[in-house]
Amino acid sequence: MKDKDKPGTCHIVKKFLEMGFDVIATKGTAEHLRSKDIEVGVVNKVTEGRPHIVDLIKNKEISFVINTVTGAQAQKDSFSIRESALQYRVPSLLPFPAPMRW
Repeated sequence: MKDKDKPGTCHIVKKFLEMGFDVIATKGTAEHLRSKDIEVGVVNKVTEGRPHIVDLIKNKEISFVINTVTGAQAQKDSFSIRESALQYRVPSLLPFPAPMRW
C-alpha cells in the first residue's frame, strides 16, 4: 500500500476483520495499521525474501488482494502479484485513484 493510500485503509481493514478475514500487510502498512490499534499479520515484500506475498497466493493462503504502488521496484513487484492473483483466481483491488469510502 503506497503511503498516500494508508490513511484510507483503516476503515476497509476493520470491515474485513469484522467479516472474519485475517489480514496481512507488508511491514510499513502493518506498522501504520497497528499504530491505529488494528492488528494484522506481516508478510514480506517480493524483494524481501521468502515467504512473500506471491508465495502465499500460490499456496492458496490469500483470498483477496489490495495493492497500490509507487516507484519502479514496487511496480515491478506489483506485476508479479497481479500475475499470480490472476493465475490463481484471487480477486484483486488494484490501484485506485481516490481513497475508498465504505
